[in-house]
Amino acid sequence: MKPTLLELGSFILPSYYTFISLGMLLGIYLFYHYSKKAKIPPIYAIDISLIVVISAYTGARLFHVIFEMPSYYISNPLQIFAFWKGGFVIYGGILLPIIFVYLYCKKKQLNFFLIADLLAPSVAIGTALGRIACLMQGCCFGSPTSMPWGVVFPHGANGGLTPSGIPLHPTQIYMSLMNLIIFLFLHLRLKNKRFNGEIMCWYFILYAIGRSIIEIFRSDFRGDLFSPYLSTSQFISLLIFITFTYILIKNYRKSISR
Repeated sequence: MKPTLLELGSFILPSYYTFISLGMLLGIYLFYHYSKKAKIPPIYAIDISLIVVISAYTGARLFHVIFEMPSYYISNPLQIFAFWKGGFVIYGGILLPIIFVYLYCKKKQLNFFLIADLLAPSVAIGTALGRIACLMQGCCFGSPTSMPWGVVFPHGANGGLTPSGIPLHPTQIYMSLMNLIIFLFLHLRLKNKRFNGEIMCWYFILYAIGRSIIEIFRSDFRGDLFSPYLSTSQFISLLIFITFTYILIKNYRKSISR
């Protein structure tokens, strides 16, 4: 854990936002690379990148406010805008950009599903790097474990919210590795996809499965909307898995029957 990456006098470089920003930059670079190969005009690739970054931050914050701590923010509405204190939900950062990218593609007469396929591996690799931010901050922590790879956080980690002095599942690393594996699969599959939208479907299916499994090992507060049966992320994952599995199977059958 290292919440401050660099400190020079009054200048402080926080690890959390540094790694999130690096993840976004890596994702943008990869998306631009894919777009160039797909002969998407550079100006469109830049526009879409900006849309994704802004809507991802907004969506991640809104999901935190709505699903994790709604009563707190109803009582303290101005704290909704205090994003520098943390409080982001990755699903919001993934789902809201879909809406805005779709609207942009419709306006510019671009194939949304082609763009979504190019974005999917970019999001996966960006998230793989961005999850290191959670480890540095001490958030998104796991439950106690006797496994030899358990991580021990110091006293006061994550504002005192993270248990200290005991080994915890490194769920931040689990999620980073999961996204890296998803990226590798999507990157290889992109060259041989059967239809536009296939890579997007695979991303959501694989992420939903992996995220639901890792949720079992987490112990940080993530909202109690569906407690004690499912975490909020597991419920969203279930809906996503059903939706995109249906779309994938339906389009596979179409591609076979042609």
